[in-house]
Amino acid sequence: MASGAWSQDEAGQWWWHNRTTRGRTRGVLQKCVRCGLEFPAVPSRKTQFCGIQCAAWAPRRKPVYEPPKLDMGLAILGGRRKEPRWAPDRQGIWWEIRDGKAWTRAALISCRNCGKPFPRRPSHRQIFCSYQCVGNYVVKSGSRIGKSAANWQGGRHLDREGYVWILVGREYPRAIQRGNGWYIKEHRKVMAEILGRSLQPWEQVHHINGLRDDNRPENLELWTRPQPAGIRSDGSHCPTCTCFKQTT
Repeated sequence: MASGAWSQDEAGQWWWHNRTTRGRTRGVLQKCVRCGLEFPAVPSRKTQFCGIQCAAWAPRRKPVYEPPKLDMGLAILGGRRKEPRWAPDRQGIWWEIRDGKAWTRAALISCRNCGKPFPRRPSHRQIFCSYQCVGNYVVKSGSRIGKSAANWQGGRHLDREGYVWILVGREYPRAIQRGNGWYIKEHRKVMAEILGRSLQPWEQVHHINGLRDDNRPENLELWTRPQPAGIRSDGSHCPTCTCFKQTT
């Protein structure tokens, strides 16, 4: 309320003098809802109380919140969790679900790889519907994601142990998630292409010359682990073999 003061003329009319605009407004006498005292008030302001103390006494009406009714028939599961995470309401607005209730509004975004619409929070910057689309989009020729980065190495990188990891899709058998993509060791991928099948966990790929980043097909051989680890079936070893500890 603007600063001012009340005054009463000789005829008993109340006037509100606004100090900011230097104008005045006609007032009327009203009864306070709480104490019943009469006080001057401007009719357009619809004042109900004579002062701050009476106004603080009045209980405030809290708005009644009605949670949106979700259509669980169109719900989308949340990744590894087999629980609904996204679902629309009856008005077609998508919501993120937590503990079976609508938590945060979501927006439908088209996937940059497959074009399929998927829900996400408006504050998030997700542009792919799944990690599979991330890997498929990056490995495409002419893709702008990944190659435009300063540390882009063509989807291949060397780990601390000297093995080469290559970027594949999420659907590749036994692929491991590293960062935002799914990778597999290059020598295992090369051996799987030679055999025409995916490798089993107990099968190992050995580098003949001992260089772990040399993944040429002629430099790789398949080992199995029913026998002691590191022993070839014919009993021979490579020059850099450390399968047994030498005793002097």
